[in-house]
Amino acid sequence: MNQDLIKRLATDLEALLWRYANQEAEAASLLKELEPIIREAKSGNIIVPLEDVPGAWLFIEGKLRKYSDLEDVYAQFKIQVVEAENPTFKRIRDEFFRRKAEREKT
Repeated sequence: MNQDLIKRLATDLEALLWRYANQEAEAASLLKELEPIIREAKSGNIIVPLEDVPGAWLFIEGKLRKYSDLEDVYAQFKIQVVEAENPTFKRIRDEFFRRKAEREKT
């Protein structure tokens, strides 16, 4: 696990969640839910892959899907801290890259 990358992504994710928290209740809710994980990541304490990072459904079915910068950082963070062989992770990762490719076409 690349601790420097995890720390940077955690910091970026936290900053974006704070930016959107005032305009979007789902961002504020996700910030609150991810706060313990972000704190551990920023401290370098995530040394074993996590089983999951909550909140993916907010980008697929919720209002956060309109914030592509937040979605990108969330996905990158999740990729770094979640077990790569987890079936749920694989499904989310594939969906992330599919959506990113679609956005890049437009």
